[in-house]
Amino acid sequence: MKKFRKKIENLVLESIKNNKTYSTNFLTLEEQTHINDKLIYIPYILDGGYSNPELKRLIVSYNNEFVKNVSCFEIKTMDNNFTLTHQNILGSLIALGISKESIGDIIPSDNVFFIKTELDDLIITEFRKIGSTIISINKVDGSNYERIINYQDFTVITKSLRLDLVVSKIIKKSREQSKELIENDLVKVNHKSITNNTKQVKNNDIISIRKHGRFIVKDDSLRTKKDNIVLTIGKFV
Repeated sequence: MKKFRKKIENLVLESIKNNKTYSTNFLTLEEQTHINDKLIYIPYILDGGYSNPELKRLIVSYNNEFVKNVSCFEIKTMDNNFTLTHQNILGSLIALGISKESIGDIIPSDNVFFIKTELDDLIITEFRKIGSTIISINKVDGSNYERIINYQDFTVITKSLRLDLVVSKIIKKSREQSKELIENDLVKVNHKSITNNTKQVKNNDIISIRKHGRFIVKDDSLRTKKDNIVLTIGKFV
């Protein structure tokens, strides 16, 4: 993250120096959590092309003249039996020489994807196939699309809301194994790395565990007869 923070600092300095608007590639949720302290004195927006994106571009503008530069394209296939997926759309875009960081959210259920506006010409002229399936592309207004988040709910019982205990219950491993994951920087809470085993989790916290998935704490209000905590957890699917 040190390199990322330095990049943000340089972006701010360039905007101030040249009185221009500058944009980044699409930022992950973790990267988005690290920008606020670097942008106290300069206007900025985070834009992913629609109302609730996960991936967003950072746009800084010392002169407050923001130009949103995220495009949305709709895919139409000639084969009614072909199913668009996040994986085959992303893979086909990368096969065109486009970096993953230049690609925003992909919503296969709506047959759309978001991408840097600077790549519009490339998409229009070169994006003709997904695998061996012929497609057509239309640029559309993406502002009305919505990312639907699905969860697979389950419950765990824990003595406390300590992070190491909660992680242990979620992944069904020993407390020592969960501590090792946390101490090795393999667990994030609300997209920030946490190495403190005793951190208390709370409702709506998002816990990301490397190689196990992303989870949200939905409810911690229930108790057993022995006063243990019954947690309702949602796994992102």
